[in-house]
Amino acid sequence: MHTPLTLLVAIHTAIICMVGASYLNTVAENVTDTATMLTSSRDVINPHNFVYMINNPMLCHQDSESVELLVWVHSAPEHTRIRTVVRETWASLLPTYIGKVKVVFFLGAVNNELLQSRLYYENEVYRDIVQETYIDSYRNNTYKGMSALKWITRFCNDTNLVLKTDDDAMVDVHTLFVQLDRRLNYPLEPLGDSTIICDVNRNVPAVRDGVYKWSVTEEEYSRDVYPPFCPGLAFLLSSDLIPAMWELSLRTKFFWVDDIFLTGLLIEQMQTDIRWVQLGYYYDYKNSNIFIPGFLRRWFKSNIIFAHISPYSYEMAYYLWENRN
Repeated sequence: MHTPLTLLVAIHTAIICMVGASYLNTVAENVTDTATMLTSSRDVINPHNFVYMINNPMLCHQDSESVELLVWVHSAPEHTRIRTVVRETWASLLPTYIGKVKVVFFLGAVNNELLQSRLYYENEVYRDIVQETYIDSYRNNTYKGMSALKWITRFCNDTNLVLKTDDDAMVDVHTLFVQLDRRLNYPLEPLGDSTIICDVNRNVPAVRDGVYKWSVTEEEYSRDVYPPFCPGLAFLLSSDLIPAMWELSLRTKFFWVDDIFLTGLLIEQMQTDIRWVQLGYYYDYKNSNIFIPGFLRRWFKSNIIFAHISPYSYEMAYYLWENRN
């Protein structure tokens, strides 16, 4: 049995009331702030009028220590198991290398009462989910990215570095920080402003063949070539870029290919010189069934930092992680 989205929002409001009025007031205040900003901005052409179903506004401010790294994860609502693996494997190693780290999973709405109730419960346990009322779908991933930009700008704006991944990315934390040290002497030295670290894609043509997954029409994107951009699997940003990207996202025509929208169309409008750091050699997009990340390097060695892997590989990595001693 499916429940209309409006009813799910009502159910969520009732749950918040039971948990505590102070949390509801925090969410309501942020929703009002969004509405005020949008209605007062005459040049907004891509409004983000969605409200929070789940929010954790104090996640980055639970103590006086600033967040050094924020991990922004695009996740599908039904990927409960994968979120658990992310939390308990590679994400759990990050503080060893960089200090205070927070991980946030960004989700859209689902029209399924049982799944939604499970999301409420999962958030009660981990307090690391942000969910808004846009429908969670592949073509709405740009809204998911805008949700993250808004949330980081408002609730975690003192972080130094932002790592964006999809939930089906496995990250070799050790190799990542080896490369950050070699190329940027980070984190021993400040990262510096306007820095983007990824597999930088340049001169990529817009595909018009309707059979291709990422085919776009001229109405959707009129130019023949995309600006430089990062694949959505994973990229790193200096945090100074986030507020400007959020503001620009409201003034940029919606484009459903989220990685190009976020790191291409928004970044090209920046009134600053961008430092692109190329890590393309360290990506694997092959949906591998055999990739095992380097954090299990007692058994395996790998030069890959970011790998797009299958659920089987996640389960294998988790099994080895649990039995590593």
